[in-house]
Amino acid sequence: EKDPHAHNRPMKKVKDRVRKNKPQGKWNSKEATQNAANKNKGTVHAVEIEPEDGVVVTHKERQDFDIIEADRAITIPKANGEIHTFPIDLSHPQYNTLQ
Repeated sequence: EKDPHAHNRPMKKVKDRVRKNKPQGKWNSKEATQNAANKNKGTVHAVEIEPEDGVVVTHKERQDFDIIEADRAITIPKANGEIHTFPIDLSHPQYNTLQ
């Protein structure tokens, strides 16, 4: 499966995930994704990102969505050595886990 937070993922697909799940992060560039992954220290934790690096999409009511600039991302080490990462906002439980 392709990364659901990738910069080239159509916003419609991101919004579809928001409807089914919860707020979703979306990167604005591949470089931003890699920059966040490079800040990982071997555990699950948040890292600071530049406001232009990514957004968080939230569902309001009916068909309305909020799209806000993110200032942090979660970084999650995977067993294969890759780092899964996506922009987050204050509602994410790992928001205050900066290292």
